[in-house]
Formats: sequence, C-alpha cells, structure tokens
Amino acid sequence: MKNHKKQIERTGFVLITVLLTVTLLTAILLDFNYASRKNLNSADKFQARSQSLNCARAGLNMVLATLDQNPDPLTNPNLRLWLAHTTEINIEPGSCTVTLLEENSKFNVNTLINKNGSPNRPRIDQFLRLIDLANQQNPKNKPISYELAPAIIDWIDPDNKTTTLPFVGRANTGAESHYYHKIKAPAVCSNKKLDTIKELLLIKGMTQDVFYGDNNSSSPKYLPAGLVHCLTTYGDGKININYAPKSVLQSIADNINPNLVQTIVTYRKQQLFSNISDLTNLPGIEDIPLHSLIDAVTVKPDHYYFNITSAGACRNIKSTVNAIIKINSATTKPEIIYYNER
Repeated sequence: MKNHKKQIERTGFVLITVLLTVTLLTAILLDFNYASRKNLNSADKFQARSQSLNCARAGLNMVLATLDQNPDPLTNPNLRLWLAHTTEINIEPGSCTVTLLEENSKFNVNTLINKNGSPNRPRIDQFLRLIDLANQQNPKNKPISYELAPAIIDWIDPDNKTTTLPFVGRANTGAESHYYHKIKAPAVCSNKKLDTIKELLLIKGMTQDVFYGDNNSSSPKYLPAGLVHCLTTYGDGKININYAPKSVLQSIADNINPNLVQTIVTYRKQQLFSNISDLTNLPGIEDIPLHSLIDAVTVKPDHYYFNITSAGACRNIKSTVNAIIKINSATTKPEIIYYNER
C-alpha cells in the first residue's frame, strides 16, 4: 500500500514536470514564432521601403533625362509637359508621382538686399505686396506683419544693425542676434543669404501658419496654402512670367490687377511668352510702361533652377526624393545643388 502511494506521487511529479516542460517549450516556440514573424515583417517593410525609394529615384531620373536633352521649356515640349501638371507613373512593383516647378517663377527673398548688403527698395515693395495679397485672400487668419521684411533683411545682410524701413508706416523693425538670444530656443542671426527656403522658419515673424498656410481654408486665394509656394532662394530675382503663380504676378507692380493677371495666365496656357514684348499684345497692359517691367520679369532666365519632387510608393510604403537642379547657361548641363531623401 505504501509503495503504491509512492508510485502515485512519483507519477504525479513526472506529470507536472512534463506539463511544465511542455508549457515552457510552447512559450519558447510562440516567442520564436513572434520574433520570426516580426523579422519577416521588418524585412518586408525594408524591401518595400527600398522599392518605393527606387521608384522615387526613377521619377527624378526621368526628369533629369529630359533636362539633359534640352533645359529650355520654350523649345522642349516634353519639359513643358512636366511643368504643366503633376505626373503619375507606374514603375513596377510600385509607382511614383512627379512634380516639377520652375524656381525662377517665384520671389527670391535673398534679393531683399542689394549686392552691397543694403535694402533693395523695389524688391522690398514687391514682397510687401505679396504680404498684402496673403492677408487679403486669408482675412480670417492672423495678418502677416510687415516686420517680416526687415527681419529677413537682418537675417541675410552682413551687419549686426537692426533694420528699420522708414517708408513703411506700420511695424517696420527687424531683428538681429540680441533678439534671437532671448527667444525660447536661443539662436544667432545668420548674417548671410539663405541656402534653402525652410531656413525662413528660423526668422522672426515666419510662423508655420505663415509659411505653410491654412490648408483647411475654403476661401479662394491667390497664394496656395502659404508663402512657401511663392518664395525661393534661387535665381537673380527676375520673375519668369511663363510659370509664376498668380500672387507673384500681381505683386510685380502696383497697377497689375487680378484681371490682367488672369489675362496673362490664359495667354500662357495657349502659348508661352517667348519675349517680354509679347506682353504688349494683352488687353489691360497699356497702363503699365514696358520699361518698368524689364528689370522685374523674364521669359528666359540666365540660369534655370528647377525644383523636382518625386514621391514613390510600394505596398503602402512611401518615399520622397526632392532635388534642386541648376542649369548653367554656358554648359546647359543639369547640376544637382540640393538633394534630400525621406
């Protein structure tokens, strides 16, 4: 009887040991299975990420090939197609969406100062008109202050003297390093020209709303979203009227009204301006002396600057390649002066 009891106890102990072992092995197998699936999922995402990035690069290379053939939109119909609208391309196993912008069609904020570093009055006046247009088209938003103009001037000019614009009746004072030392994230005023347009976000008065705009606004506006779409850091400052946004066109001179802007846009949809004198064919241009536009506009810049954004997608994974291309007028060869992948 005693031996039988011991045998039962021994059998129970073995059973418990077996159950614990099975439980432990099950936990190990489940953990191994989870880790394996996680690694496979990571590998799959990595592959999709690589493929989406390759799709984005492919889109960029297609535009580069077009630019390499002929970088002048006036004589290259394929380039005009790229510039006309966003293009979607199937690239197995994914796709890409390519947007091409002509940077010379925007207002170059670096031209707010002359070559000697002093304020450039005609460019300042144009920038203030851009601010007025932004405020008119977005009346519900907080108005953009005129102080943004002298603040940018102080950021890009070589001295440490705070700029005041005496011809501006409203807020007209900029900011140098002593201002930036006191802000929440202390900084130093750059005192050199901007390399990229996003550097504007470091400057007094340039908020996210001013820069990117209110994308939820339903009101019609000349400035799409925010000032970022109308500003650049490239080119000599002359506006390419063949591709300039409506707001930039209207900012060129005081007496350019919305009707004339629409006339320009309608004309260039049919055919590009091949010469500044083509403007004289437009109704409504009579009140604007042509000589006053010579220093402000162009149809063929000395150096073209193109902004290429190619967004690749593969299995819901997206990658974007952005590049700024300079076309040297002497060699006509594309040169990448800015490149970013994300």
